[in-house]
Amino acid sequence: MRVIFPNFLFEDSISGHRTRRRSQLRDVMNALAPLTGLTGNPGDTVVVAGDKIPPVLPGPLSHVSYTTIDEIQKKTAASSDSIFLSPWGWDSAARLLAKSLGSSETVPSEASVLAVNGRQFLAEFDIMYGRNENRIFNGKFGRLCHDVTTLQEGIAELADQDISQWVAKPAYSASGRGQLSGNSPILNTHQQLWVRRQLGNCGYIYLEPWLPVVRECGIQLHLSSTEPDCSTVRLEGLTEFVTDRQGCYSGSLLTPRHDSLWCPAVAQALHIGKRAKDLGYFGPLGIDCMQVVLPGSGPVLRLCHDINGRMTMGRLALQLKQYLGHENSGVWLHSPHMNQTEVQRSSGKHPANDAGGVVEILRVSPEMIGNQAAAVNSWLYVTDSRDAAENLIRLYRQQSNCSNTADDNNVK
Repeated sequence: MRVIFPNFLFEDSISGHRTRRRSQLRDVMNALAPLTGLTGNPGDTVVVAGDKIPPVLPGPLSHVSYTTIDEIQKKTAASSDSIFLSPWGWDSAARLLAKSLGSSETVPSEASVLAVNGRQFLAEFDIMYGRNENRIFNGKFGRLCHDVTTLQEGIAELADQDISQWVAKPAYSASGRGQLSGNSPILNTHQQLWVRRQLGNCGYIYLEPWLPVVRECGIQLHLSSTEPDCSTVRLEGLTEFVTDRQGCYSGSLLTPRHDSLWCPAVAQALHIGKRAKDLGYFGPLGIDCMQVVLPGSGPVLRLCHDINGRMTMGRLALQLKQYLGHENSGVWLHSPHMNQTEVQRSSGKHPANDAGGVVEILRVSPEMIGNQAAAVNSWLYVTDSRDAAENLIRLYRQQSNCSNTADDNNVK
């Protein structure tokens, strides 16, 4: 039996600097946790908090069960079956749970997990492809800064290239959380305090330009711990991100064939996968890339802007391809306002009502988490073509606003 553990605060845990999260973010995570059951097989179990068990499951989740840590520990203690733990990421909580369950799963070393998820590892691969490949930091998009002076010099270098906006990131963080952004070449007092605190925590900061994003894609790999070298890194698939008008992650685009735009990034991802395997990491690996606009140069491909040695929402999205058929596309949306009550009350808030080519709408998430309505609802829109899917996404962006819930959604 496989036990799925949605420890969404994985990055907080491995950074060693966990902070208290707002109740709104906790509600979002509780609503998204059941979705990890998409990766399960019949008979598998997803671990959730005691009062957060969904009472009714939609079709895509009906093949797995949901229970608490205490209950699964009692069940496995009385069972002779082999237990395998599949966490969102291998942090200390996942390792302790695996030990308590007597899991038979081979676990990647703590050192390899820390290395692969850190931005020091990312820095080697964060390069651009195509025109003007020597721009920004000698062809790389980011710069490791080990002190305030180096950071200040990097910001000035961006300004010399007509890039006024920048973002500084700590060693470990997820989806815009815990980072510092600015548009001035001079750090103010608040920014200097943040920088010194991060340097004290992990010894470096990763500086990036803040550029307009055209498209963004997640490349999903699996690194085997047992397969021979020729098949140790396996490409699971690609899912383009759906974002709202403010750039907040809202879901995934699924298509029967990959856009050739991403081919150089796939090659880079496979290279990264082999390097991660050399460090001792194995398991799921998500690598994000994006097409961005350089000042005065047009769009270029940023081959790798994030490396996640864990499960990702893009990996969950791949499980929904089975509902599309061979030629259909799909849009998987997560939204606090895409619930059935509002669909019935106001068609204007439901993009599928205005989009052509939608052949099926499938609820993916539970309507209730425990005895409360889910903070986020998840729907799969099956369309008869990629054009129809992209049109639906345009309508969604026109109708959506970036709420605090979307801002805090850190489990991309």
